[in-house]
Amino acid sequence: MADVWAAVRDAAAGKAAVRAIIDRLTLLELDSTRAVVGCSATFVAIAQSKSAAVADCFAVALGRTPNIQVRAVEPTAGDLDAPEHPGDSTAPTTPAPRTISAAERAGLGSPLRDHPLVRTAAELFSAKIVEVIDEPPAERAR
Repeated sequence: MADVWAAVRDAAAGKAAVRAIIDRLTLLELDSTRAVVGCSATFVAIAQSKSAAVADCFAVALGRTPNIQVRAVEPTAGDLDAPEHPGDSTAPTTPAPRTISAAERAGLGSPLRDHPLVRTAAELFSAKIVEVIDEPPAERAR
């Protein structure tokens, strides 16, 4: 099953939103008609909403499209909602914080709106970007 899951993950390469979902899933079962994947209980609804995209990756990897079933699994200590493959060099990484100008903070031509992680989040949640804030919550409260 490990080689099938690796092929599914490879099929998601270049599809950041789908890859973000798949990185939080674990392949639990696979048979001729269905694939059962597991994730934390807090992530189940999101994974279910993107099951068609996950099935497309299975179709590329297997040559057939299985029915995707998502189950909540108990996370291991220290693994709450963390990607299932933290050491994987192809997993998304968090960029270092950066200093932004007052014009950018006002939203005038903010390059933060074009940041790959911001675009991925907007695509993942089918959202419209209203505001991008690049400072820790503690600094905003001051």
